[in-house]
Formats: sequence, C-alpha cells, structure tokens
Amino acid sequence: MEVEGVKEEVKKMKQDGTKISFWNDIWVGVSKLKDQFPSLFRLSSKRNGWIADMGVCNENGLMEWDLGFSNYLNEYENIQLQTLLSLLSGKVFDRSKEDVIQWVHSVDKVFTVAEGIRVMLSYNLVNEVDWLNIVWNKFVPTKIAIFHWQTIQGGVPVKEVLGYRRCLRDITDDKCGWCLSHVESIDHLFLHCSWSHKIWSALFNWWNVCWIIPSNILEFSLEWSNGLGMKASKFWKLIGPVTLWAMWLARNELVFNGVYLCGS
Repeated sequence: MEVEGVKEEVKKMKQDGTKISFWNDIWVGVSKLKDQFPSLFRLSSKRNGWIADMGVCNENGLMEWDLGFSNYLNEYENIQLQTLLSLLSGKVFDRSKEDVIQWVHSVDKVFTVAEGIRVMLSYNLVNEVDWLNIVWNKFVPTKIAIFHWQTIQGGVPVKEVLGYRRCLRDITDDKCGWCLSHVESIDHLFLHCSWSHKIWSALFNWWNVCWIIPSNILEFSLEWSNGLGMKASKFWKLIGPVTLWAMWLARNELVFNGVYLCGS
C-alpha cells in the first residue's frame, strides 16, 4: 500500500526504461503520470506498459513516443498530450544500464530502515491507524481478515494488478468482467462497479442505512469499522470483510468458470 506522504520519498530513476511503468511509477515530476494526466491514461491502450514499450529509442537515447492513443483526441486532450510530450522532451535513456530506485530523502539516494522510520515519524504515520480494530479483530475469520488486509495493501490479483506485473496474456484485456467498461482495479471491483453497487445497495437497504461509497478500500475499511456513524456491533464488523470475500469468490466464478453470481 502506498502511504500518503511517504510514497513521494521513493522515485524510480530511468536508465533503459525496461523496469519502470510509464503511467504507474513516479519517474518524471513528483507524481505518477496517470495522476497528472488521467484523461490520457484512460485513453491509452498501453496503461500497463513499461517506458521501453511506449516508443522507439533512437541512437541518441531519445524516445520517439507512441503512447497507444487509438481514438480521436478532443481539443482538451490534445492540449494535455502536448503538455505531456513537453514534460518528456529531452529525456535520455541509456540501454547499457538498468533502471534503479532511489530514496530521494537522503544525499546518497540509498534507503535505510532508520531513515524510513524517521520519515514516517515526520508524517505522524506511526500508530495512526488502528489495524487491530479495522482488520485483525477476533470476530472475523483469519482467512477473511488476511484477504481484507490484502485488498487494503493492493495485493489482490485483479486484472490491473496482474497487468502491472505483466501476468496478463493480453495487456488490453484488463476490463472488469461484470461491467466490461472499466479497468478491473481493486477499488472498482469491490466498490464502484455497477455490479458491486447493487450488492452494497441491497445490504444498506436491509439495514436501513444511507451511505456514500468511499473512493478507496482503505477509506471504506476505516468508515466501516467505525460503524458508519452508528455503534458498530460485532456482527456489523463481520459483514463488511465477509461481503468483500464473497465478491471475490463470485468474481473468480465468473472469470474461471463463466458463472454469473450476485447482483443479478
């Protein structure tokens, strides 16, 4: 999981561009390109590509970029593209050297545990989240608690994660199996897909609860453990993680067996 504040302390430095994700790593500027140019990221057919996949490197080490835009770009998107290309202008690649990760908070750019703890303390991140209450409480079965922890950490193998790890046979086959229109990310699958929305809506109607779905799994888990403003019962703390687990089992039935469950 990326911890807000600390993630900016790690930056991937390009050499040959074969180990740095063009859109998903911080390598130019102070944030990921997918966050700087979200509209272009959505239009690209190479959302999980490495830098080296995004064009041809000439003899001078300069890239002739091909970012995978197959659709017509409108005026705003063309302006964004020109801004992006300006940001990339002059970036030189060295095919004889591998990409490296640097810790930007130290002079020698080398990470140490002591330095990492110091930075975390400076952001007041230690003991900020009560994980024992949110994830590891005794009312949730261990297997489901581990799965819940993996969703928060971004470790569940949804298609977006598999694509980033280069484990998809076709990197363009990253759409959600339920709605077929959005990239299957953890937050989309469990929170924002029309399929999952039906499940949460039915659950909230059953409990007579009004709630706006949070933007990500961590916020969801924090709010759920606090009872959504109500007094969280033992049973309530069990429902959220169990529902996430049931969604994952249903998703796997669809992907591997073609069986459509829930939300119908």
